[in-house]
Amino acid sequence: MSYAKYGLTATNASSSNLDKGIVEGPDGKFYQIDGFKHGQEDGLDKDQATKAFNGELEAAGRAAGFDPST
Repeated sequence: MSYAKYGLTATNASSSNLDKGIVEGPDGKFYQIDGFKHGQEDGLDKDQATKAFNGELEAAGRAAGFDPST
């Protein structure tokens, strides 16, 4: 399955790395968040990206049986 419509590109990473925008998909593979820019300050998370943060990805994951916890 391709997650490109959600702004995710498959990567050969072996684990998640939230500082670099690498996340694990419900299929167990790892994806780079397209356009990810890490912008975190103490007490305020200002990470920004493209389609991956618009809410559709979470809804699609839940519909597919994946329960995101973070």
